[in-house]
Amino acid sequence: MKTKSIFTGILLMVFLLSAVAATAMARDWKQEQDQMFATIGAKPGDVFDKNNVDQIAKYLPPGVVTWVKRGELTIKLADLKYDVYPGEEWETLSQKNVGKYGLDKNKEIIEVSTGKLPIYVEGDLYPNIDYANDPDAAIKFIHNVVAMRGRLGSLRCFPSTEWVGKGGLERLALSEYIDNYQWNRPDGQIPNRNEMLQQQLYKFVKPYDLQGMTNLTQRFLDPKPDAVYAYVPAIRRVKKLSGANRSDPYAGSDFVIDDSFGWAGKNASMKWTMVEKEVITLVEMPRWAADKAIVCNKQQDGSFMANSGNFRSAYEVEGATEAPWQKVDAVWVPRKVRVVEANALDPYYTYGKCIYHVDPYMGFVHKAIYNRAGEYWKTMTIFPGCYDWMDGGKLVRRITTGYVIGYVVVDEKTQHASVSEESGTVEGQLLNPKFMDPTIKLNMFEPTYLTTWSR
Repeated sequence: MKTKSIFTGILLMVFLLSAVAATAMARDWKQEQDQMFATIGAKPGDVFDKNNVDQIAKYLPPGVVTWVKRGELTIKLADLKYDVYPGEEWETLSQKNVGKYGLDKNKEIIEVSTGKLPIYVEGDLYPNIDYANDPDAAIKFIHNVVAMRGRLGSLRCFPSTEWVGKGGLERLALSEYIDNYQWNRPDGQIPNRNEMLQQQLYKFVKPYDLQGMTNLTQRFLDPKPDAVYAYVPAIRRVKKLSGANRSDPYAGSDFVIDDSFGWAGKNASMKWTMVEKEVITLVEMPRWAADKAIVCNKQQDGSFMANSGNFRSAYEVEGATEAPWQKVDAVWVPRKVRVVEANALDPYYTYGKCIYHVDPYMGFVHKAIYNRAGEYWKTMTIFPGCYDWMDGGKLVRRITTGYVIGYVVVDEKTQHASVSEESGTVEGQLLNPKFMDPTIKLNMFEPTYLTTWSR
């Protein structure tokens, strides 16, 4: 009888713990969003310009407030019509990592049990960060956000880069971009004989004077710097570059390679500091991306192709009053973010400190860039997207942190901007991403491949 009572008690305890866990995982995202609007003192549909932006200034980066006060931007508030949440499967994987990973002296990720670098991970590496007391909270948070991009798997897209001055569009280039992640892949662990974390390929498709220029980055699991290679058609040679070259202007634009995704460098190459543990900020998105997640239909080859529309800049719209580089189809939605500061450890890195607003689920959404002298230099906004992978009308996976719809970066000293778009069509070229592209092979990410790929 006593044994039966103990058994019953255990069952009851398991049930209660399960109920608590289920309650903790339940998300009333709509109520949370309503509360953010109440805190801001505004509602969806409200519009803010230079005459009333002070009412919401504390919920915007200072650079964006400056744009509005100069009459270069109008803020149109909207609500997200869906929950940006990676799902319970992700939460379950993350909780399995509690206490599993630590940091070495270089702030690289290691397994606590072995002291070695992990070859493969699933979920957030640090699911229960102590933001109040852990001095490494900032870089652990960044490791989590960047590692989540692995859910993209193997990615191919054709982004545009636009040089935009006060007079409008000056130049437009189209590129092909291939990205391959080793961690958190939807298809599970794949061979990784060179112990890579990530591989990236860029190639200019047009205009003619840039056509064929390529760039390869190999990012390793160990602390050594990225291996960066470039192929220049004019000299028909592959050149090995320094990792610091990722902070050089990208083909003469206002972007650098590390501006991809807001931040695309090696995490341990920076000293990260937590500025704000949690604040409300307004995030810029296309209206159609705020209304619903972007559908990615499964293709015959097994990949998932995004179906998203154009995201117009003011220079494309007759009568637009905003700065030529600003997005006229944009709305701003409230999100809870963490604010972190990054300072490069490499003295040859072009940027000084950078202040990031980072959404735990949607990734990097704002970036304030200073030069090495400590002067404010650039303001950057990143447009996140949420992607639903669909197979025959059935949801396979919701992708949150990782892929973005585009960027605007403004050089505040020259009053010049560059815009990147990765959605819709430009000059007949479809920009939309294809996820889990089976034509992407590991042997493509070798320096010898650049000469073949650039043809």
